[in-house]
Amino acid sequence: MGTDIHILPKHPIYGLLVRYTTKRADMVLLNLPGMQQYVSRYRLQGRFKVLPAAINPELFRPAESPLREQKPLSNRFIILFVGNLIPEKGVLDLIEVFRQFRERHENAVLLIAGRGPLAGKVRKEESVVYVGPVEHNLIPDYLNAADVVVIPSHAEGPSNVILLEALACARPVIATDIHLRFLPHDVLEGSVLLVPEKDPKALLNALEQLYSNPDLRTRLASCARERILMFNASTRKQQLLSVLENVFDSSGR
Repeated sequence: MGTDIHILPKHPIYGLLVRYTTKRADMVLLNLPGMQQYVSRYRLQGRFKVLPAAINPELFRPAESPLREQKPLSNRFIILFVGNLIPEKGVLDLIEVFRQFRERHENAVLLIAGRGPLAGKVRKEESVVYVGPVEHNLIPDYLNAADVVVIPSHAEGPSNVILLEALACARPVIATDIHLRFLPHDVLEGSVLLVPEKDPKALLNALEQLYSNPDLRTRLASCARERILMFNASTRKQQLLSVLENVFDSSGR
């Protein structure tokens, strides 16, 4: 179960499917600690295990990005958004804030990668460099090209993966405080600049803070990667295998 379960009340049929499935499951995997609120709702006591999302730290690591040498990104202050282009991800909020930010900082560029129903609006925005959807193995190049990665979500999808990947690449990150519901506080503290969701003024102030303070960007980046190594995919694979073996052993299959 991922945090997309938050939208299920809007879709009664999906909600019934989740209840039907979880009632009959021997074990339910929750991919974020903050989802334990669903243990009581779906009567999962004794039948759940929290296995947070994982990333590949060999793929997502600090590195020089060739994108920084390409126009229109060369010699620019690059603000990056990667994600689904839907209202819940806050991409239109970021574009609006960036318009104000760019009035003060003409060397700034907003780089957006992703697909979704808002792609048409994003593509028409003159202040944005829109590259469309990006293959997963190329995302590290985009992350490592960024001076700042912004994740302005109103509702986060399963596992907040792009935040984890950005931290693994040791990038300064601005994210909405909704992420505190799902990720351990000690992961976010000191490695992410948190702002209230749907607060354009706070987001603009955070961008100004990171633009004008290279030392702060360096401090955030230096904390980021060491905090994220607990989400190593190899470790998570072994944990998952152990859970599955225990489930099969206890069920007698």
